[in-house]
Amino acid sequence: MDAEEILRPRTIWLLVAVGLIVSIAMIACTYETRYIVSGSMDGDDQPYDIETIPIHSLVLIKKVDGSDMMDEFEVGDVIAFYYEGVVVVHRVISIDASAGTITAHGDARSEYDTQTVKSDMVVGKVTAVSPLLGQFVHFVKTGPIIFIAIIAVLIVAFSSAADIFRAYRKG
Repeated sequence: MDAEEILRPRTIWLLVAVGLIVSIAMIACTYETRYIVSGSMDGDDQPYDIETIPIHSLVLIKKVDGSDMMDEFEVGDVIAFYYEGVVVVHRVISIDASAGTITAHGDARSEYDTQTVKSDMVVGKVTAVSPLLGQFVHFVKTGPIIFIAIIAVLIVAFSSAADIFRAYRKG
């Protein structure tokens, strides 16, 4: 390929599309999002990067290999981990390097309600919180939008059926 071929609009769009697909794939392999369904982290603001996590927020979780958890987490970070088959998001309150465990606690929970997180339980580290996007997801999940969507699908289906019936009668 010479410089003239590379600068063609079609080639540029193709390169942009490939770059976008590769970027999205890399992000998807490194991060995941979760929707917060409980208020366990909706307590008083904490003096850390992530101060609190309101119920119905979306969180961005950077995936962490459990074997690296001692290097990845500090007290005050927010960890996502499996607990009784559910992903839980709580704050790291202590790290026991000799035992290879992290103690986590929900900001709005009783001080005695803690979980001991082992390496095989780790999902990742919460790096960002979006209450606004979470509220949008909550609205879509629970709001009248589902009813409206069902009505729209039924209207399109009946309209299509009527068109097919008319075409059948003419033909």
